[in-house]
Amino acid sequence: MKSTTIHDHDPLHTYHEEAVGQEGMQVDRDLFECFSEPIQRDPDIENAVRQEQWKTAVRILRQRYKNQPEDFGKEVKNGNIA
Repeated sequence: MKSTTIHDHDPLHTYHEEAVGQEGMQVDRDLFECFSEPIQRDPDIENAVRQEQWKTAVRILRQRYKNQPEDFGKEVKNGNIA
């Protein structure tokens, strides 16, 4: 077996991870809340999960909540889509 050496620059090598405290990334937490709350309150999904009907729960989730472009780009204020 022949070995190969690649000498190209690795762009990921220059990235550094930074810890963000509770005060940081508030927009991410707000977005998560405004998109997750309707799903958590959906009675059909809740019923399917309680009955362990996982395929049904996933089907409902995908039909009702996946790729809703009308929500993309909307402003989030205090955890709610404005």
